[in-house]
Amino acid sequence: MPIEAIVEFKLGINIVPIPGLQDRIGTVGFITSDLTEIDVDLDVAERHTSRFRWTIAHEVGHVLLHRPLYDAQDFATPDEWKRWIGSIPDRLYRNLEVQANTMAAQILMPLPALSRCFEETIGKAAAQGVDWKSGPDTIYRQLARKFGVAPDSIKYALRNEGIAEDPRNCE
Repeated sequence: MPIEAIVEFKLGINIVPIPGLQDRIGTVGFITSDLTEIDVDLDVAERHTSRFRWTIAHEVGHVLLHRPLYDAQDFATPDEWKRWIGSIPDRLYRNLEVQANTMAAQILMPLPALSRCFEETIGKAAAQGVDWKSGPDTIYRQLARKFGVAPDSIKYALRNEGIAEDPRNCE
């Protein structure tokens, strides 16, 4: 999924790398209240591709799900964003983040493709002597490479979409 091209060319949202963003305000990225710019930590953009892709998809989740909330705000800078986030009640903020993470997973790992690839990967791994119950990390890594995300993102999506629970959690 070419998330960067979709965001910039189809949605018309600029992706702006900012040096030290994470150190400055404690987040890897955010979208401005006018929904025209996603600011992302420069180090993440340059060196952590899977985290960068997840951040972009997560912010698109906010655009798709939370537009009215953002439309009611007026912030553009990292410090203004930080003040706004600090004013949101914790429970609401957690709900917004879970929703944006769920949307990011669906954008980067659509359910039919994830389910199909999971079954294929388990089959191929089993043929090589790697069992899902004893080697889930191997499966997570293989799927992560296919979808261009981190292994933890695969684990999150498999669980949340009801495809598979980590076998270590089922003992």
